[in-house]
Amino acid sequence: MKATSLSVNLWAPCNAKCPFCISRLTWKTGEHSNDCLLASLPKAYRYAKWHRVDTVLITSNGEPTLAGDQRRDLFTAIVGAAETGFPVIEMQTNGYTLLEPAFLNALVEAGLTTVSISVAHPDPVRSAEIMGLPSDYDYLSVVQAAASKGLVVRVSLNLLADHCPKGQVNGQTWARDYAASLREAGVHQLTIRELGLPDGVDPEHRVPTWIHENKLSAQRTEMLADYIKRTGTALRRLSYGNTVYEFEGLDVTVSTCMTDNEDPDEIRSLILMPDGHVYHSWNHRGSILL
Repeated sequence: MKATSLSVNLWAPCNAKCPFCISRLTWKTGEHSNDCLLASLPKAYRYAKWHRVDTVLITSNGEPTLAGDQRRDLFTAIVGAAETGFPVIEMQTNGYTLLEPAFLNALVEAGLTTVSISVAHPDPVRSAEIMGLPSDYDYLSVVQAAASKGLVVRVSLNLLADHCPKGQVNGQTWARDYAASLREAGVHQLTIRELGLPDGVDPEHRVPTWIHENKLSAQRTEMLADYIKRTGTALRRLSYGNTVYEFEGLDVTVSTCMTDNEDPDEIRSLILMPDGHVYHSWNHRGSILL
């Protein structure tokens, strides 16, 4: 059986206040430290190798760059992945702490190869406002700094209704302009991410309510995906069904973060949780493997 990636889900606080944050809704293991996770890293990395994983994703229910005193837990996870021999070591982040040049240099030296920056709007000012980050935070400056260090840079854009201005052809041509501007800034990959929800959530919770009121509709999301399909070039098909396209010189896919792989011979992601156990689903606590 093959797995696509191993997600190392560090416990960490967060410096943002994203109203669409599903980490408030997914099941949690109860730990408020990474002691169990760090102790399990060697066996989790060996297990991932056995599953033919080539990518380690450093992530968190908070902001992974804030994991551990002096970021010790974050660096332990990255260095361990590099020493185990994983060729791709990616960190998912809102990017704000990467404004520190010394920190960014240290991440590269530790073995980080890819950074995925989550944004809420193409416009940096509006994105920072939605995510509750300082108003002067420009994620494009982080993009440029990360690219200059030789990192592969991905922007993960969470789809909202106001991304598609009225009056454009199919309301989708903004995506072409945005992709072109990202390429100019140094971005290599763009994930256009449909806002999703884990199974069984309370629809009255403020997060599902906000997502329902602000997300791009399913119809317009489908139109966007079709626009990219028609005007881009198919490059490869991912194990969980999405196709990656070359679009304005970028590696682009329209995706959802909550999809489980239905292929019994391939797992979308192994997930190392703060309790030190490995699971294969963000949706189901019963998916424990190790």
